[in-house]
Amino acid sequence: MFEAPIKYARPRRREARQALDDLVLLCEDAERRLLAAEAVLDARFVDAVDLIEGASLHDSRSRSHGQLLRSAAYFNLYLLHGATDPVKLQAAVEAALRAKEDGPSLELPERSFSPRFIRFFEGISLASALSGR
Repeated sequence: MFEAPIKYARPRRREARQALDDLVLLCEDAERRLLAAEAVLDARFVDAVDLIEGASLHDSRSRSHGQLLRSAAYFNLYLLHGATDPVKLQAAVEAALRAKEDGPSLELPERSFSPRFIRFFEGISLASALSGR
């Protein structure tokens, strides 16, 4: 009589445990993105890059936001080094492309990013990058 509910409860318990584990990972992603955003806003661009590159961003929204922050950090590092380091510029472009791939409707809040970065980010076309590969 009591076996049937127990039989069906075990799979549900496993599903609930998996959902909880997924939620914990999403919270960790959100915290890393928050710390990276603070680092970008505080002009600690190397810290921002380290935070994002060390993250395992699990969903497309997390990846999109993470790559946006990574792009902003690399773009600002590029500018701080006199706009002469093609490696940093390429990293900013690649991160912007990944952000656009994972979040095609991603919009940049003007109060959070410089006008120069916004122009850079908006000027990168996913279609032209794909055709150039």
